[in-house]
Amino acid sequence: MCDNRRIPQRGFTLVEVLVALVITGMLVSILMGSLYYLFRVEDALRDEIDVRENELRSKAWLSEILGGCLPAAGGSGSEFLGTANEIRCDTSAPLRPQKVLSPRRVTLNLKKGDEGGVILTYSEEGSRAEAVIIARFPEGESRFRYAGTKKSELDLWPPARNDPETLPRRVFIQIRTPGFDRLEWMVAIRAEPWLEPPVNTPFGAMVLK
Repeated sequence: MCDNRRIPQRGFTLVEVLVALVITGMLVSILMGSLYYLFRVEDALRDEIDVRENELRSKAWLSEILGGCLPAAGGSGSEFLGTANEIRCDTSAPLRPQKVLSPRRVTLNLKKGDEGGVILTYSEEGSRAEAVIIARFPEGESRFRYAGTKKSELDLWPPARNDPETLPRRVFIQIRTPGFDRLEWMVAIRAEPWLEPPVNTPFGAMVLK
């Protein structure tokens, strides 16, 4: 015999559907918030990497330029001249490419930018190209400082006329803000590798390394 009775099929109630929708909405909102936070972190990291790469590139350019400055005697026209806002020297490592490798007279300037802060510009004598901005310092006042073998910081280079020390051993860029000075960059220059600074022995004699 056939049983013609139908088994009732139970569906979802309205309350169950609403609860499921609420839980799904909560999960989606949590997921979207996590994705938004992840994208924000990724953008921040990308910006920080870009800033860091630009800073490292600018430091490398500055080190290369100053490291190639020639130790020329004063009055030769090729000597290293430095003030608080400008450096001029003949360098064997100019930034712009050239067909024949030869020293170029270059100028580095620290000056106020149009958008505030301080910019470090680079230019080459005899070139029609405009000065290139190789670094930006967003706040404060910047200045060059110089140190020789005596390790004393100076505002000008050379320290005296006809000084035998033709190149500084270090060039600093200092940032001055109200009530606070900080060292931003430091470039070490091996001025004359064949001339080491004298060393005083305990007996008063002077020897060379």
